[in-house]
Amino acid sequence: MDDHLGAFWDWAVAQYEAPELRACLLECQERAGLVILEALFLAWLGRKGHSVTALEYKQLRAAIEPWVAGVVIPLRAQRKKWTDEPALAAHRRHLLGLELEAERVLSTLLTGAIA
Repeated sequence: MDDHLGAFWDWAVAQYEAPELRACLLECQERAGLVILEALFLAWLGRKGHSVTALEYKQLRAAIEPWVAGVVIPLRAQRKKWTDEPALAAHRRHLLGLELEAERVLSTLLTGAIA
């Protein structure tokens, strides 16, 4: 699915820009540990008519879990810790950029996990 990377990323960004959906996704992330990009990827696949099998989902999780646990979540956690620290605003913005790049890598892992 590497050829779909750009299409998926553009679609995911467009969906995330909808304020109500973004608020819902962020709440699910906070309360239940939802990986937003994973949820959007599964929705994108469904929209394209692809039903993910149990085996595909297991492969997808195996492909993304190390990156999510080792990179995405720690970056997000550190950025959140610095939210109320005005002196760290520039560093927080830098972390936000790194987090976005980590999400782009995650989108590559997602699209590569289901061939």
